[in-house]
Amino acid sequence: MEQGDQHRRRRDWSLLPPDLTALILTTLELPELLNTAAVCRAWRAAYKADPLLDAAPLFRAPCLVFHAGDDPASQTATLLSLADGGRRVHYRVSLPDPPFPTRYVMGSSHGWLATADEMSDLLLVNPVTRAQVRLPPIGTLTNVTCRVRRGVLRSYRVHNINFDGFQSFKPDEGRIRFYEKVVWSSNPTSGNCIVMIIHAPKNIISFARVGDTRWSLLHVDRLTCQDYEDFFYNGEDALFYAIRSNSEVHTINLHGPFPTVKVIFKAMVLPIHDYKYIVRAPWADVLQVRWYDDFDIDDDNDARTTMIAVYKMGFVEQKIVQVKDLGGYALFLGFNISFFFLPTEDCSVIKQNRIYHADDLIDYDYTRNIYAPRPRRMVEVNLEDGSVNDVWPSPNSWSNWPPPVWLMPSFSQ
Repeated sequence: MEQGDQHRRRRDWSLLPPDLTALILTTLELPELLNTAAVCRAWRAAYKADPLLDAAPLFRAPCLVFHAGDDPASQTATLLSLADGGRRVHYRVSLPDPPFPTRYVMGSSHGWLATADEMSDLLLVNPVTRAQVRLPPIGTLTNVTCRVRRGVLRSYRVHNINFDGFQSFKPDEGRIRFYEKVVWSSNPTSGNCIVMIIHAPKNIISFARVGDTRWSLLHVDRLTCQDYEDFFYNGEDALFYAIRSNSEVHTINLHGPFPTVKVIFKAMVLPIHDYKYIVRAPWADVLQVRWYDDFDIDDDNDARTTMIAVYKMGFVEQKIVQVKDLGGYALFLGFNISFFFLPTEDCSVIKQNRIYHADDLIDYDYTRNIYAPRPRRMVEVNLEDGSVNDVWPSPNSWSNWPPPVWLMPSFSQ
């Protein structure tokens, strides 16, 4: 072998010992880690040989996204998968500005997160690709005006649609006190993505297409378009399905010159105050999930009562039937779009007929006039017997801000 060939061979990084290669790979963030397998055969072998480097579980089931650490200027989000075989491996991703701990999270779909910055403006971000899309400012909503003094934004004034009076929020309070949930129809960079938000007052709906400069208010004559609690987009009929607090269900069509809303399930008399999700199952049924979670902050034992029920909605019969069998699937609920069903046959960690819930409720402390998020729980609910178990020990230092959310990672730009 000639001297030049020997010199090149000594510098060939593909010949690093596997344990040293693995050590290098553990310092990488998720996007770079996912690309290492394509570098060369030696790096691919090291990646596959060390189970701590295998990021494949992230793409087999929804994972939790949260902030781990105390640095308020950190750009890093952490992803933790339920499908990792109990390894509890944390994958790190650095997101673009603003810093992740300064954001509030209130939605996930198509591999993207809906977040709000310190001015309460919404941004969609993909943690895997680091792509980010800014939505129209909160000040462009029909019922919001900006209060500016000496060139500085002081507050948002939120007007009650069709009612007298208004509420005022500080710029950073709007994301907690104003928004309820965010859902979008497709990959935000697809060119035809519609974003819909439930917001104050009275849980009304506004919408915009990615690229718009203003939000539009959902308003239809002779129909009550308020008190919404959850919604999803059905790509098969290109409609949004939204459920109100009284269980009334609307379809919302935003593809014509004007929004059209149709009542497809009439209101029901409900025995208790609960939170409702609306879900489209893989077998095409539309399900209503009622979640009741009572947490007594004045109780020394942190008394908590959690109840959940799932109902199949019959739009023709105008009836609901309780179901306790999800057909071999598990359902993930929270700030994510209520569309995360996972078949459990190929994933031993995820159990069938279970609901995995990442706490998405906010307590309002009327005595102090503040919103006070309680320590959030990630729980597994057995529909067959109603038992509730913590997925991770609670409370966690990272469980309040930003709120942990289920995400199905995606490489879509």
